[in-house]
Amino acid sequence: MNLQKHLDEFRVEVGGGGCLILSRYIDGGGFVWITCRDGGGLPDWGNWMVCAYGVDDYDVIFEMRHGQDGSFFDAIDQAVKAAKAFVHPDELCRNGVAMADCDCC
Repeated sequence: MNLQKHLDEFRVEVGGGGCLILSRYIDGGGFVWITCRDGGGLPDWGNWMVCAYGVDDYDVIFEMRHGQDGSFFDAIDQAVKAAKAFVHPDELCRNGVAMADCDCC
């Protein structure tokens, strides 16, 4: 697996408390952060956590840590997929209906 391929769209960012994280923000509002297991810095091969969030960093929609079933690459792919599928509750369809409730588009 090519790590660079998986991380091309991530950037290093300063997170809460001044720690460094890898982040990727999706147009629909979801986002993915990659850190070490305790959330205090950048990951490495034996110490990583990948999370996808919805509205904010309290809205966890996907989480996988080193030691759980699945690889680092699987976690990145699944988190990005979850963030892309996220629909912000304030987003409206072309007919003015909340996207979460839309069955017209």
